[in-house]
Amino acid sequence: MRSPSLVPGLLAACCLTSGCELLGGANSDVAGGLTPQPPTAALMEVALTERPSYTKLGAYFCDDLVGGFACGLVFDSIPRKADLRFSFETVFDLGNPNGFPVPLVEILLALDVFRGEAQASLATVCVSFCDPEAEDCEKPAEPCVADGEGVRDIRDFSPTIDDLINLASAAVTGELFDNLSFRYIPAREATACRPGAGDCVERDGQLCCGDDCEALGTGCQMGTNDAGDTCQVCPGHLEARIRFELGIDAMLGLLEQIFSDSLDDLAAGRDIAFDIPYSAEGSLYFDVPSLGRFGLNFGPFEGTWSLD
Repeated sequence: MRSPSLVPGLLAACCLTSGCELLGGANSDVAGGLTPQPPTAALMEVALTERPSYTKLGAYFCDDLVGGFACGLVFDSIPRKADLRFSFETVFDLGNPNGFPVPLVEILLALDVFRGEAQASLATVCVSFCDPEAEDCEKPAEPCVADGEGVRDIRDFSPTIDDLINLASAAVTGELFDNLSFRYIPAREATACRPGAGDCVERDGQLCCGDDCEALGTGCQMGTNDAGDTCQVCPGHLEARIRFELGIDAMLGLLEQIFSDSLDDLAAGRDIAFDIPYSAEGSLYFDVPSLGRFGLNFGPFEGTWSLD
């Protein structure tokens, strides 16, 4: 699996960033940046949060393809289809270099499972987030589309299996998982301010005022607040966790071939491993004042989900 690293692109864990201007002087207004900047993002994780064990899957397929009597000699019980649920969670690290909050309005996710194998299948989903102050929550006329050269949209990922991936409405615990809340990336903020410190400089990743130096935080720069104090000015930050479900029927259809190819192992008493290689990519869409709809591509982010 590719290790998460901050490189141009998003999801492997690709970080899509745009250089931020040096804050200070005329552009140091922490409360309201004068020059809007694109947000930044990195996909940190694509993790299974609910899955059946390969023992349950083996018992289910054995009963379906071989027959209950023979399977009863190998497995203790046959699970119901409803007990074979799959869900996964994407974790994005979002940054905002501006002095105003920036809303994440949509995510386009394309998930390719079993890439390179006979049962390979691609699924896409477009999720629109709702503004809690809006009277209704209708999808835009053209969801998951943004102007800009090279920004992917939903038309770039077809054909797909419609019932393979869906937005999850509940967490594994059964509690409501608020996937549809509107997500704002907070505005940048000034920290560790030094009132009246006029002799401060930024040097080798540190903010030094006289002989007193302290390391600047990740993404932080030297700047000033409205009062003219010298500060670290750090991007606003949001960890966005978005959970999806994989359609049971679609996943079982893909995994059935693995079971069929492993009947010899089952007959010999060996465990069957249901490993799922995947590749995820897509785009995040933001509304940035003065810049309008802004899209960031991410991926591909590749890995393997193990059901052991």
